[in-house]
Amino acid sequence: MNQLSTTGFLYAIFAVLFCYMIDQRRPAGILGRLLVIGVSALFIAGAFLMGFFRTQLQGS
Repeated sequence: MNQLSTTGFLYAIFAVLFCYMIDQRRPAGILGRLLVIGVSALFIAGAFLMGFFRTQLQGS
């Protein structure tokens, strides 16, 4: 569980920095912001799923 939260936290930080860089380069409209939020949500969800499956495989 500790490894899972750490991986998710690192991916969340990476996603936030990535979104911040995109926002600084060119100010996007509402559509661009929604796209950035969706991408960061996918990153975080992917990190949690990867950590979850990794712990499940190690347990069995």
